[in-house]
Amino acid sequence: MKKWKLPLALMAPRVHAETLYTGSGEGTAVTATAAELNILDTATITAAQLNALKTAPTTYIVVSENGNDTTGVGSFAFPYATLTKAFTVWTATRHTIYVLSGEYAEAATLTWPNVSGLSLIGIGDVVISNADAAAQVLNLSPTYTASTFEATVKNITLDADTQIGLKIANANMTKKLNVYIDGLTASMDTSGDSIDVAGTVAGQAIRIYAKNLDLEGLLHFTINDAGSRLRVSDSSLMGGLTGAGAVAGEVTLLNVKMLTSGITVDGAQQLSNVGCVYATDADPAVYTEFANAYAT
Repeated sequence: MKKWKLPLALMAPRVHAETLYTGSGEGTAVTATAAELNILDTATITAAQLNALKTAPTTYIVVSENGNDTTGVGSFAFPYATLTKAFTVWTATRHTIYVLSGEYAEAATLTWPNVSGLSLIGIGDVVISNADAAAQVLNLSPTYTASTFEATVKNITLDADTQIGLKIANANMTKKLNVYIDGLTASMDTSGDSIDVAGTVAGQAIRIYAKNLDLEGLLHFTINDAGSRLRVSDSSLMGGLTGAGAVAGEVTLLNVKMLTSGITVDGAQQLSNVGCVYATDADPAVYTEFANAYAT
């Protein structure tokens, strides 16, 4: 049987499990098939194995700095090179994008598809940016009326300038918008909102469940429905937090490091903070615990 020498680009460390753990993304399960990983374990492959590698995965998409948007299929062996390409094939079936370590300078704002249940997950150190003229790096503002919309962002760094890092809005929705964020870093070169939540639709809640945030810019939480929620735990909000909207939505902070005097929340909103500290933006920083507060 004729065999082909495996190109260096496809060489990989020996892997024997169906999940892959790498870099700072340790603990993130990557659902590559055992067959795919075992193929990468060899120095030569058959034609049949090569064809198998060129088959697009059915449930996920892979993006790598070493990928190719033309010849790639979004697999671990043949990944895409840009998130821009991956977003075009992101569907309810191929519901998860895995972004491998690297810096991704996208051509324009990345716009989340109008599909509920999608996940964007970084594996290792993943930094995403785009042209400074763009309004935001990542825009999650779906047009969706079927049911509650859910989205997940995990282990991603958004490199913004004066842009918004992550924009979340429900202007084109008639149901709840739930966003789950874990391990998001938003670096700002000058100033801007790291996360801008625009819950402008009356009668429709927007709910953000976030942990392990590291935000240099402002977290801006605007709501127009009392069922809205912002829950943040184990995070650094050194750009501050602003809660706008005169409705009795929930703002809960647990074990959060906050810019000194950096919280401004509308009096109608229900603010609770437990185990939080203020920190100065100095070297070394000065920390001051602020009193626990519980909304009633």
